[in-house]
Amino acid sequence: MLELAVRQAKARRPSLGKTVSDLVRRGLIAPTPSQDRGGLVVFKPPDDSPPVTTEAVRRLETEGA
Repeated sequence: MLELAVRQAKARRPSLGKTVSDLVRRGLIAPTPSQDRGGLVVFKPPDDSPPVTTEAVRRLETEGA
């Protein structure tokens, strides 16, 4: 992520801090395609997302998200 921000900052010439802030803002407002299936909200992550495993869910439950 930092590498992407550095490249964008160099290409567009704003400060690295402004570039990171802009990327975070864009990520926070980006729509997440989802649908309600019988009261359960289901979303489709990008194709290049890693699979959600039971181990990962348990780790997040233990560590907190």
